[in-house]
Amino acid sequence: MNLSQYESISSFLSTVSVIAGSENTCDVYLHYMQRFCEYVSLNPDQLIAERQTDLKSDDALVKMRAEDRLDRWYVELGKKGLSRNTCALAFNAVRSFYKSNHMPLEVEETPSWGDS
Repeated sequence: MNLSQYESISSFLSTVSVIAGSENTCDVYLHYMQRFCEYVSLNPDQLIAERQTDLKSDDALVKMRAEDRLDRWYVELGKKGLSRNTCALAFNAVRSFYKSNHMPLEVEETPSWGDS
């Protein structure tokens, strides 16, 4: 999947480049967005569209679907042997993606290993 073709990624990269000021950070965040999209089998625009719909639901489990997916992915990355810092970087990349598309997740910070 070529992430650069998605409108939600353009918005994301604009935000990341301003905040981070580093092309390397953008590349790393894109890498983890690619991996997250593969994990959930959705493209970036679908993630945002789904989030918009989910937030309108009266069901708390539906409203928190994106947060739950991100938490599960974070745990999976750890099980694959990635360091806590790498997992946190991946987690923050996805969280930033949603926030830059005006669909922030209800997460305060990166979960600790014991929270999973």
